[in-house]
Amino acid sequence: MDLGFRAKRWFGPSEEPLRAAVVQGIDEEIENPFDADAAMMRHWLPATATIVTVERTGEWVDRNEFFDVTLEIELDGVGRYPVRQRQLVPEKTQSEWLPGGEFDVLVDPADHSKAVLA
Repeated sequence: MDLGFRAKRWFGPSEEPLRAAVVQGIDEEIENPFDADAAMMRHWLPATATIVTVERTGEWVDRNEFFDVTLEIELDGVGRYPVRQRQLVPEKTQSEWLPGGEFDVLVDPADHSKAVLA
């Protein structure tokens, strides 16, 4: 399933949003979600995510809404584990964000709780 956008925020154990991903020691937020970050593509690990829950936040960018999603990530050598993150979802793909949906993600090798859509 191609859901169109990468994750913008990650949640820590206290459910508070964390800062944007740290890629090769540089804090950077993903400004253009259609740009593939070369460092992520080279160094982050491919995995599969299954949508567990999707909750509205009321936050918008143009006609695209942020949702709080709980994902179950399946990573080779690690198994399955849950991740909760805030995700910008394009209006045209919101109907595809349903529990049970699966898509490819990239996982930070240093912190498996950080994942972006591949």
